[in-house]
Amino acid sequence: MARLRWLRREPAVPQQPGWPNLRRYTKSAAHYYAMHHALWTSDNPDWSQRAPAQWGLIARGRESVPYAQMMIASTDPHERADGISILGAIATGDPDVVARLIEALRTETDTEVRDTAIVSLQAIKAKEAIPALGAIVADAADDYDTRHLAACALGALVKRPFHTADDPVEAAAHWWASNAGG
Repeated sequence: MARLRWLRREPAVPQQPGWPNLRRYTKSAAHYYAMHHALWTSDNPDWSQRAPAQWGLIARGRESVPYAQMMIASTDPHERADGISILGAIATGDPDVVARLIEALRTETDTEVRDTAIVSLQAIKAKEAIPALGAIVADAADDYDTRHLAACALGALVKRPFHTADDPVEAAAHWWASNAGG
């Protein structure tokens, strides 16, 4: 008599240090999106479900891209930031997703969401983001903390240690003006 074993869906993205065990997240991306979206549509949201919903979407990989894109289109900046962080976690090697993250960085007005896009683009080593990051660093009217974050991300992408300078923003802006943006 053949024994049937319970089949477990493997995560669609590789496990990273510091992440929870993605093998726990076996349901569909649609399930985790509904779980996350309920936080913004419920009269009494259970915020303890936010992180598990995000990890579930990350675990489902490419299956989650349409859901993360819907999150980015949300009117709520926290939901947009969550969508960007999910895309950043699953984007490695996907030029369409990288392009969507860069577009979000260029068009977003909320500082937290822009900062999330910068961190995501740096994490996936998206060299295509260099012009957008350089433009942020060079824009003296932009939020200083966002410019600082962009300077560090730019430095990581162009292999320059701007983060060790007394003023990383000034160092990155000088490099940008001299090398690429001037």
